[in-house]
Amino acid sequence: VPNWIIIVTLLVLALLLALGLFLFARQRKRTRLELRLASGRRQLLGRELQIYLA
Repeated sequence: VPNWIIIVTLLVLALLLALGLFLFARQRKRTRLELRLASGRRQLLGRELQIYLA
């Protein structure tokens, strides 16, 4: 097996791994942001309800 085939294969695998990790991190960041926004909305709704019921 030629040496360059092994090198190219390893490079492609490394790039795929890096891309996968990048996409995974981006997805987790988006999920965390959505959770933070959802909890913030819940707090606002709670405050509005308290004002309305008071």
